[in-house]
Amino acid sequence: MNGNQVDENYQVSEKKLVGKRCVACFEVVHVQARRCPHCQANQLDERIQVLGQITKGIGAVLLILTLLSVSLYFSSLAQTQTDRADIVNDLLSAAELQVQNGEFGAAWDSVAEAINLQPDSRPVREKQALIAMRWLREEGGDYRDLEQLSAEISPALYRSAASKESEAAASALAHLAWIRVLRSQRGGQSDDIDELFQLSLEKDPSNVYAHAMWAFWISSPRNQQAYAEGATIKAQTHFQKALNGDEDLKPYVRGLQFSLLLEAERFENQVQALLVADDMRLHSENLNESMQLRLLDLFRPLVRVDGVSRASGKTLLSQMAPQKLLENFKWLSQPFDLKEQDSQKFERDTRALIQARLTEESGDLNSALNLYKELQDSVTVRMYQRVLLEPIEQGIARVNAMLQKGPTNVGSL
Repeated sequence: MNGNQVDENYQVSEKKLVGKRCVACFEVVHVQARRCPHCQANQLDERIQVLGQITKGIGAVLLILTLLSVSLYFSSLAQTQTDRADIVNDLLSAAELQVQNGEFGAAWDSVAEAINLQPDSRPVREKQALIAMRWLREEGGDYRDLEQLSAEISPALYRSAASKESEAAASALAHLAWIRVLRSQRGGQSDDIDELFQLSLEKDPSNVYAHAMWAFWISSPRNQQAYAEGATIKAQTHFQKALNGDEDLKPYVRGLQFSLLLEAERFENQVQALLVADDMRLHSENLNESMQLRLLDLFRPLVRVDGVSRASGKTLLSQMAPQKLLENFKWLSQPFDLKEQDSQKFERDTRALIQARLTEESGDLNSALNLYKELQDSVTVRMYQRVLLEPIEQGIARVNAMLQKGPTNVGSL
């Protein structure tokens, strides 16, 4: 067919085109033509292909938009989770500072807020249990409402007691038992205390809290439980196991020992407390200031002149070697001698008198005499300190007499 010939299936005029363009070659074809007379392209199939290409293009665009939307969603979610994690970390850091400052209630609130943000976080739950235990240890004995504190912290302790971590579970069980010990100290029930401590040590045989707290309970006057090996031996065994544990927990264990020994104010317990202090001295352990002052008070009967004090002082010297007492006393009093001002001179002079007395009992008579005389010169110019003059003068007379007779009489009070 000639390219200039007009097919009968279509018409072309200069003014009007009757037909359509081929979907392939774009030549003019009849409007109803199914095949192009120029390129033989199928007009219906090509339209479908074009439509399919358009549809694919639209689908691709929609897919890209969907992926972009999902990406933005997860990016936003990740950012939200990151922000939440940062807030939780800040809350836990704040709680740690609050605990160090003794603000346990505020620390508890901080951790509770962190739990609201990350309720399934194991580290947050573990932190809550640690705060609960420390709160109980440091304030449980003096807390105005033990039952209120118990209701607040017990759920966290029970959750920790169910932990697969044996140390965490054992510590939580020991503190649940400790709540009952404190309750018994206030006249409450003392059920299941030994059982809980026993269960704690089954989970972690070296748990310091379980050993120390159980030792305290075994020796407590409130405890009516009979033990096969005897309460004293059993308590000493548990205290020793606690002291053989974590070095960082030694101050807490020692604190329980002293609290137990000094609570009843019995003389034999006071001597035992001084023996514990001497053991701490030999092992270079630290002792807090308040306990140092309480222990120093136990030496005062040595320099008092009334009959009861003289008897107590004599008993003290019979229970511990004078040289050991002297070394122990120097160790306890040294921090205060270094920092006390003139307004505290009476206390310092009293301790100097005690040191002179123990030096005398240790057999170093010349040193004791010098200490007595220096102290005599110091207190005579202060009338309010004249209460010290009588024991000082008695000491000088005693030492002079022994120096004249020889050292065989050293030790008479």
